[in-house]
Amino acid sequence: MNVSTLVKEGTKIIDGKQHSADILAEIKQKTRILTEKTGLKPGLATILVGNDPASHLYVTIKRKKARELGFQDFHQSLPATISEKDLINHINDFNLNDRVHGILVQMPLPDPIDTENVISSLNPRKDVDGFHALNIGSLFRAYTENVIAPCTPAGIMEILRREAIDPAGKHVVIIGRSNLVSKPLAAMLLQNNNHHQLGGNAAVTVIHSGVTNIHHFTSQADILIAAVGKPHFITAPMVKSASIIIDVGINKLKNGTIVGDVDFMNVLPKVRKITPVPGGVGPMTIAALMQNTFKIFKNNYNF
Repeated sequence: MNVSTLVKEGTKIIDGKQHSADILAEIKQKTRILTEKTGLKPGLATILVGNDPASHLYVTIKRKKARELGFQDFHQSLPATISEKDLINHINDFNLNDRVHGILVQMPLPDPIDTENVISSLNPRKDVDGFHALNIGSLFRAYTENVIAPCTPAGIMEILRREAIDPAGKHVVIIGRSNLVSKPLAAMLLQNNNHHQLGGNAAVTVIHSGVTNIHHFTSQADILIAAVGKPHFITAPMVKSASIIIDVGINKLKNGTIVGDVDFMNVLPKVRKITPVPGGVGPMTIAALMQNTFKIFKNNYNF
C-alpha cells in the first residue's frame, strides 16, 4: 500500500495513543481536584522480581505515568532468587499500607514461584490488575462500574466506547482463550448492560487452537478481536467487509519490527475500523491500569 492510499485509509485507524492520552488527562484532573479537597492521593505500588529487561521497562513506564497523574509511587525491586514466602510478605506489607490503593506484581514471575499463590495473596480490593479470583468472579457475575477488570480487556472496552462502536447485537469473535484477555473480555461483552454505558449485549464466539476451520468464524465477525500471539495470523480473506478489527497481539519479527496478529496493511482497505500495532491496544492497557487505581482510590473513600 502506497503512502497516498494509507492517508486515505487513515480515518479507519483507531488511535489508541490519543484515546489513552485523553483518559490520562481526565484522571489527572480528577486526581488534582480530589487531592485539593481532601489532601489524599491515589497510591500505586509496583513489585518487580528479577532483572528481565522487558519487565523492568514496563514497570518504569507504569511508575512514570502514575507520578505524572499525581499518584503516590511505591515500589519494591526484588531479586529473582527471592522465595515465594518472602515475596508474599512484601505483598502483605502493601496490603496493610493505607496509603497504597493499588498493587501490581509484574508478570511473569521467575520459577519456582507459583503465580496463582502470589495473586491470591493480594488484597482483592487492591488488586489493580483484576486477576484475583474474587475480582474475576465479580466480573463474570456482573460487569458494573465498580468492578476491577483486567487492564487489557478494560482498555478494549474503552476503545469501543470512545469510538462509538456499540457491540450490542453484534457478532464478536475472539481468537484466543487466555485467562488474562480473552475469557474476561468475553464475559464483559456478554453482560446485560442495558442500564449501564459499559458496552455489552454482544453475541460472542471464542475460538482457539482446538478449532479447525477458523476462517469460517472470522469471516462472520462484525467485531474481530485477535489475541493469538502469531504475527500476521489474520489475513484479508479471513475478515468480513466493513468489520471492526481489534489487534491485541504484540509480536517481534527477526528484524526487530513489532507487528500484531493481523496483516494490517492488507486488511486495512477491507475494514471499517482497525487498531494498529503498536499504538492501538497497548497504550489503552496502561490507561486502564491508571483508571483501576483511581477507581479503587475513589471506592475506598466513597468519593
